[in-house]
Amino acid sequence: MNQSEIIESFVELKKIAVIGASSKPDKWGYKIFKKLSEKGYEVVPVHKSLKEIEGNKVYNSVLDIESNIDGAVFVVNPEIGIKIAEDIIKKNIKFVWLQPGAISDELLNIFEKNNVKVVHTACIYVYLNLYR
Repeated sequence: MNQSEIIESFVELKKIAVIGASSKPDKWGYKIFKKLSEKGYEVVPVHKSLKEIEGNKVYNSVLDIESNIDGAVFVVNPEIGIKIAEDIIKKNIKFVWLQPGAISDELLNIFEKNNVKVVHTACIYVYLNLYR
């Protein structure tokens, strides 16, 4: 699949985890969480040190989420992303969107070797504003 096909597949997903979700309105982790919610996605926030965002339970890890997750948006630096990649693979999440600033060659290689489709050429917030 090329990037356009992966993007189109990703935006058709229903339940998306936001890795690095934030409760601070000026942070991208919050903006992306809100935008996905506004667009009708079931959004599951993931952050190590938060308990709740606007009444939504925040999970420490994708592995703590009881139900299946269709995709994940990474709003964390690559070093953190690399540590979380194994959890994404264990949880059998097949689509990941790496926000600008979350991308590294090592992270892309990890996902590629494990057949996880990755968007790494666009910002989901901008994409949803323009096309959804």
